[in-house]
Amino acid sequence: MKANENMVMKRIVIMALMALTAVSAPLSARQSKEVKDAAKAAKETARSLRKDGFAPLEYGDGTVQLEKYFSRVNAGCEGFVGTADGFISVNLAKMTAQVNVANEYALASGGRVRGRVVSTGSRIGEEQVDDIVAAYERLICRDIRGDLMTCATFVKSERGGRYSVRVFCVVDEDAAHSASLKAMQRSLEETGMAEEYGSMVSDWIDEGMDKMEAGR
Repeated sequence: MKANENMVMKRIVIMALMALTAVSAPLSARQSKEVKDAAKAAKETARSLRKDGFAPLEYGDGTVQLEKYFSRVNAGCEGFVGTADGFISVNLAKMTAQVNVANEYALASGGRVRGRVVSTGSRIGEEQVDDIVAAYERLICRDIRGDLMTCATFVKSERGGRYSVRVFCVVDEDAAHSASLKAMQRSLEETGMAEEYGSMVSDWIDEGMDKMEAGR
């Protein structure tokens, strides 16, 4: 009787291991492809930057830093490349490039907000939509800066002691979603739309923004 029980337990363990292997094999293959894709994109980008006269600003291998950037993008983060040219200092150029990333994110996110508002089929006028989007873009541009992660920075010395910079930044999906929700709510309140369209605001916050972010 004891031997039969042991045999059954062994079979259960073997079946469980086979099931785990079946699940982990495709996952491992997919992760391996993502790693290879990130490495390939990093090498190509590093080669292009070197050709244009850019070198890593931070200590370390620029290709490795770029690989971290592309790996995060492949994992679902939103990636942006900020540019700044002809500045009198490297720090000012880098800061400007990061601000440009925030502006780019705000414009892209604002476009998604506009599409969401229009898709509701509400009676909100075009001018009111413009006000909502403008407020949202200003708010999200300010708030998202703290959630930007700079993975790699490249600098190029120009004539006359000037500098150009390229920053490779990612925005964490969860952080971006949270910032978008807050900015959307504040923009509606700021434009006086929250009270007038109370039920719609609830939909936007609880459902609409989720759909908007999912469709990025």
